[in-house]
Amino acid sequence: MTASETPPGDAPEPGRRRTNRLAIASLVTGLLGLVLFAVGFAVAALVQTRRRGEKGRGLAAAGIAASAAWITAIAVVVVAGVPRGGDDPGLASDYGQPRASALKPGTCFVGFEEKSVAVFLRAAPCKGAHEGEIAGRAALPERPFPGDGEVAAEAGKLCRDRTAFLEKTGRAEEFRLYTDRPDKEMWERGDRTVTCVVRFIGSGYLTVALEDVAKEPRDYNDLVPGDCVKEWDATGAVSVVDCTEPHKIQVFAVFDLKGDTLPSTAEMDDRAARGCAARARKIWGSRPLPENVEPSYARPNPTAWELDERQVVCMFEAVRGSLTRSLMPE
Repeated sequence: MTASETPPGDAPEPGRRRTNRLAIASLVTGLLGLVLFAVGFAVAALVQTRRRGEKGRGLAAAGIAASAAWITAIAVVVVAGVPRGGDDPGLASDYGQPRASALKPGTCFVGFEEKSVAVFLRAAPCKGAHEGEIAGRAALPERPFPGDGEVAAEAGKLCRDRTAFLEKTGRAEEFRLYTDRPDKEMWERGDRTVTCVVRFIGSGYLTVALEDVAKEPRDYNDLVPGDCVKEWDATGAVSVVDCTEPHKIQVFAVFDLKGDTLPSTAEMDDRAARGCAARARKIWGSRPLPENVEPSYARPNPTAWELDERQVVCMFEAVRGSLTRSLMPE
């Protein structure tokens, strides 16, 4: 076979028209929802098939039809997802987001919006960066509508009770509580549901669920009385656990050392030990201290002192095994 010869299988059949490639591309991209590409390919295909006498006008038309179907479906989803918030246009989200009441407790979110009695947001994975979490939901007692002020007060108390666990994290000041609650029209329709929304207002974003916030390593300077620590880390990063879980240490007091001049090591130890002993006597009085523990403390080192970190953490440490309850008086 010479270079000018054509292989037998590649010879064009007499009278057979080729299908335009852009028409095929239009159909494929239309089915995939790539609307702009599909329409562009379809227009080009219609021009080329007319000029070249190729097949594919039906495929191009199908690509346009598929694109139109995608556009219609998206429009339906967007319209259906816009919360109405009753008939009050002021209760609609600026960005087409659902109300907090439409999401389940434990759902993490981004895109926080607050309008009057309503909170709007979008669900997001709790393991990714997010702004907060739906912390709970409950209904207020049935009775005539008591007014916006009273509903707000009752909703706030209900949600503070539901989120009291945040106080144990030592990071409560990094969170703000909001309530998505009924207005008069919703109340009179029988909807008295309050949704508790916890938003993170600290630096950056949350990357864990609220129930795991307390389990994150915490700097010893953030410990508060009553905290139970799984075990002490020499780096100062500690893991706080529920006091019913096995732990080695419980904090019973914290205080700051006074003075502008850096004390000697011996003086700082003496002041820390005496301060913790005085606070233990104030808490337990003349009662014997808990069994199987010895008093201990953590104090600032010279570097921390120069950074104006003066906190002493007073604690009890298990002598043998682990502790499994809180040692603090009721």
